[in-house]
Amino acid sequence: MRNDRLALCNCTLACRTWLLVARPYLFRCLSFDTSLRRVPAIQRIRNNPDIAPLVRVLELKHGADFNALDLPVATAAFSRDPPQRSEFSKVTTLRLTREFAFTKYTASLLSILFPLVDTLNLERCVARSLESFTTILCAFPNLRTVDLNDVEWLHLPTGDIEPEEDIPFSMLPEPRLASSHIDSLSVGFDALCPTIAQWFASSTAYRSPRVLKGPLGLNANALRTLVQVCGEHAEHLHLSIADAYHPERALLEAAQLDLSSCLSLRSLCLNFEPFPRSRSRSRPPPRRRPTGRNPSRVFALLSTIRSRHLEEVRFLITSQTLREMEWDELDRKLSSEEYLGAVRRVALEVYSALVDDFDFVRERLPLFSMRGVLEFSAM
Repeated sequence: MRNDRLALCNCTLACRTWLLVARPYLFRCLSFDTSLRRVPAIQRIRNNPDIAPLVRVLELKHGADFNALDLPVATAAFSRDPPQRSEFSKVTTLRLTREFAFTKYTASLLSILFPLVDTLNLERCVARSLESFTTILCAFPNLRTVDLNDVEWLHLPTGDIEPEEDIPFSMLPEPRLASSHIDSLSVGFDALCPTIAQWFASSTAYRSPRVLKGPLGLNANALRTLVQVCGEHAEHLHLSIADAYHPERALLEAAQLDLSSCLSLRSLCLNFEPFPRSRSRSRPPPRRRPTGRNPSRVFALLSTIRSRHLEEVRFLITSQTLREMEWDELDRKLSSEEYLGAVRRVALEVYSALVDDFDFVRERLPLFSMRGVLEFSAM
């Protein structure tokens, strides 16, 4: 019931006892549309000061016109009328979504208002510059988890970037570098490029995540950089290797990825489901799936694994791709003690699964099926 807002609202009307029980769940997650001149929700919370300390997950969003490259006044409006320092001081997860535009001053402001943030999610955001983008990644000293999806900055010459507006907030300090290491780093297709990968590699805080997620495709070199730098510490690796626009390229890049540096690897997830692409900018039209496509090429990367701690391999796959696989080759690799001797679980999670998919795979993995660690689930 804790996720049923209507039920929680009804509980608050029942009696004071139920009110006190339901409110922490009812106000745990809040979302503000900062495109408004003044944010009404903030005003309402100021009239009810008991609510703000209950908020743990806060989303700031607005719908700017990204195509016009017009960094809206919405962020500035939020800055002119920000919450008080004591409000939302217990927020631990901050989400900036739907074309939320930020500058390096925005990062300073957010770091003051939300000092306990340990999870940062940026989705469909735009920054004035690369510096503004990296500044917000270093603004929260307690940061542990970073999720970047469809995040970009303006690629303009320095002289063409308008001066960032000052924020009327007293004594804004410079953003603080994270004082500890990032534990989980997830980078989506449009956020991953050689420039940001090199920045991650040069930042001490971002060089040793235990969980690393990223896509393979046209940006494969950037992902290789992350794997080479972060691989020594990565225990859980999630690779998206299905690109609807360049499917053959993604498979080729996956086959050439070297995981030998991931000596602490405990789990590997290979996602064959096409990952989302950019929201509105021009992209080449989706290509028809090549008839010569061979998804089994990705099995080559299994032979590069040198970790003695690998316990789990997961395949997120469609029924169609599953039937295109050369499972005989995988059976030999999975059955080899040299590569996957310590594996305790191999999971096939199939989208749009057919009734006989599991039997289809099990018949083609006779050697490995005898180990009793093969699991199958329909999505």
